[in-house]
Parts: sequence; C-alpha cells; structure tokens
Amino acid sequence: MATFLEILLLAALGALATSVQMQRLRRWRAVSALMSGGWLWALAGFLLGPSGVGALTLQTMQALAPLIVVGLGWIALMVGMQASAPMLRALPRWCWRAALVDVALTSAIVGGGSWFALRLWPSLQSRPAALMGGTLLVCASMGWSMETRWARAEASQRTRLLLIRAVGGLASMAALGGFASLYTLTAAKAAGVTVESAMVVVLAALGGCVGGWATRGLLRLAGDSRAEFLAVLLGVVSLAAGLGVWAGASPMLAPFALGAVVANLAGARLRSFERVVLEAEHVIAAVFATVAGALLLLPDAPAGWGLAGGVTVFRLLLKPRLARCAPWDDRASLPGRRDRRRERALSAPTLMRQSPLALALGVALAASEYSTASRLLLGVLVVAGVLSEAALLTLFRQVRATSPETERPL
Repeated sequence: MATFLEILLLAALGALATSVQMQRLRRWRAVSALMSGGWLWALAGFLLGPSGVGALTLQTMQALAPLIVVGLGWIALMVGMQASAPMLRALPRWCWRAALVDVALTSAIVGGGSWFALRLWPSLQSRPAALMGGTLLVCASMGWSMETRWARAEASQRTRLLLIRAVGGLASMAALGGFASLYTLTAAKAAGVTVESAMVVVLAALGGCVGGWATRGLLRLAGDSRAEFLAVLLGVVSLAAGLGVWAGASPMLAPFALGAVVANLAGARLRSFERVVLEAEHVIAAVFATVAGALLLLPDAPAGWGLAGGVTVFRLLLKPRLARCAPWDDRASLPGRRDRRRERALSAPTLMRQSPLALALGVALAASEYSTASRLLLGVLVVAGVLSEAALLTLFRQVRATSPETERPL
C-alpha cells in the first residue's frame, strides 16, 4: 500500500507540473529557471526521498523500474526524432561545425578532468565505476538547454534559434547515442561478453530500425483514433526499451534508433506523431527530475565537489565561445534594434545551461544498478546544473544592465 501511495505522489507531481497555477509562476525569472531546468522538481524529489523525509524510498524506485525503462525509451524516442534527413540536410555547415567542436571539446576536457578527479574519489575508484562515471559526465555535458520561449518571429533571431535549437539538437543526439552505446559495451563486458559486445549494440540499433518500419504500418492501422495512436506508440516504445534491457543493452538505444527511422518514414502522419510524443514532454521531465532528486546522493568527498565545480567552470568559460561559430550578420538585424555584439551577448549565456537530457542519462545509470557510485554521480550532475543555472541568472542581469531593452532568454 505504501508503494502505491508513493507512486500516486509521483503522478501528482507530474500533473502539478502542467497545471495552470505552476505556469503562472513562470512570470518570475528565478522560478522559471528552476522549472525549465527541472531543478524545482529535483529539489522536491530530494526532500521527499531517502535523504529527506523518506516519503519516496529506494524500494519504490526499484518497484518503478519498468515505468522508468518506458520513460527512458520515450525520451530516447524524442531525441531520435530530431534525426529527420530533410531537416539535417537543410542545416547550414556552421551548425555541424559548432556541434562537432562542442562534442570534441567536451570529450577532451570533461573526459580528462573526470578521469583525474574520479581517481581521487574513494567511492568511485573501481574501474567500471570510473569508466561509466566519465562516460556519464562527458555525455551529460554535451549540448545545452534548448529553451527558446523568449524567441519572437523576427529574421534577426534566426541565427540565435539555429544556434540554440539546431546545434543543441545535434549535440543531444551525439550525447544519447554515445552514452547508450558505451553503456551497452561496458555492461556486456562486465557480464563476460567480450567479442560479442559490439554485436549487442548493433543488434539493439537494428531492432529499433525494424521497430520503426513496423510502427509506420501500425500507425496507418490506427487511423485518426487518438486512443489507438497512443496505444501503438506506448506499445512500440515499451517493446523496444524492454527488449534492450533483456538483451543487456541500454533501454535508450533501440528507441533512439526507432525515433530516427520513424522521423524519416512517417510521411504525412509525422506531425501527428510528433504532437502526441511532445505533449507528454513536461510531465515526463517533471517525473524524471523528481526521481533524480530522490535517487541522488550529494558528493561525499572533496573530489566530488571539485568535479561538479570543474564541470560548471567548463560550461561558463567554453560553452559561450561556441556562439562565435555562428555567422552573426549585422545586415540581417533590424535597424536600430540589434547588432552583432548584442546578439552574441544574448545567445552566449543560454549555452551555459545544462541540457535536461543530463538528468535522464543520470537516472538511466542510477536506475540500472542503484549503486552508491551511480547515485553520487547523479548528485554531481544536479549540483553542476544548479550552479550553471545560478551563473546564467547572474550573467544575464549584467547583460540586461548594459542593454535594458534585452528580452529574457528563458
């Protein structure tokens, strides 16, 4: 009975996330930042979890494992659906260049720094924990939050939208694909599968592709029935994620491939498919942030806090420089409203925000083993994300002080 009540509590928090009352609170910039980043729900999960009052127990999180797997599959599906071939071909070259620079810098700097810090952290000195910890931190640090509710339909903001949404989408696909593949390889090797470990990754991806072909036919059978449409979607995602877990792969790998295939095969029904998938985005984000808060453990050593601070410094110093990859053109700006310097100043701080995908990757690792090491790594991600959000609010106040007519980038 207690487990059932705890599940109802999570469902209530998810419903609260989409309520009118919570949307009204977005008028305050600090509250809006906490909500859009998921930090408000992570704080609620932390206070309700084992580290707080204990209303959400670790046993409940383990009982929710099947639902967490389906939720991870849904998130992977959303990320995979960004891999539409016509859309990717339409992106300018500078978007690909900026995404490549972001992935390369993150892999080199965060990967090297985490390898050094994890060797100094007693709780994560085992080789599997250090390997997966470094992989998680690197992939979670790729990209940024793609929140653009501040944007208006002006030609001068096209470059900003491409920088934040398109480049951020490319980085999120690289992050999820890299994490799911490396997680599968590590899990297969830990289980004693050496030669066949790469085959597990290939088979999981192929399974998702086959599922995408099957989904196209099932969506045609569903017709215009919204209930049947949702049933097909839930069934396919659950099957893909569940088979991935059964095969020893990440539950996000097959749905990621499935989303990419559906995005290129769905045809005229793609818009309906996207609408159904995205309608659940806020609820799933709130629930996963709450689960992340309940599962996390704050760093228990100076190396852990130093690692969180290092990731934050990396985001503050290097992420804004990626704005220089964009071709800021004064001629595309509205006369008397913006110039290249101000456009870059508005865009750069937004790149500091941690991607919401980071929490999903952290939950995927923590929920796979419920070990102390994985929960500590999840705590590092949350601490780094909160610090980055606080830095963004501080820096944006400075930008707004020098340019009072600036609109809010949240």
